[in-house]
Amino acid sequence: MAGPDLIAALLDTGKPVCKAAAARLEMEGFPSSGFDLHLRGAGLTTPDALAIAEALNLRLVENASPMRSFSISYNAEIGDDGVVALVGSFPTSLSEIGMVGCDLGDESAEVLLQFAQTVPNLKMMCIEDNRFSPQMRQRFKALGAAQGSLLLIV
Repeated sequence: MAGPDLIAALLDTGKPVCKAAAARLEMEGFPSSGFDLHLRGAGLTTPDALAIAEALNLRLVENASPMRSFSISYNAEIGDDGVVALVGSFPTSLSEIGMVGCDLGDESAEVLLQFAQTVPNLKMMCIEDNRFSPQMRQRFKALGAAQGSLLLIV
């Protein structure tokens, strides 16, 4: 079952915020209505993100309960590679993404743009305080204008 794998991946980081999220998931379970995963200010690194992405990918393969909201805001060490892996593991059920102040560059921005353009349920994406180029910021503005139901904070 994929739930314990995600819980194990969170615990394996050794980070207090991740341990608390794992405990919450263990206690609440993974309801069919979906779950939220918020790891703000957890001190996540690229290897942590890769492990969490792998566990989330397993959830997708197993058609597990949907994830509604995901935030890794204020994790400056996560890196573009970590974010690319995480976004690649996101289910189409995701309605909110938070990646504020993660020191992300255009590689992450490109993957986020592609995800936002293809996911019908995405309602909010907060990605301000990153290193996106002016051109990438323009592309996000155009996306926000084209998708009126998406609250986009860049």
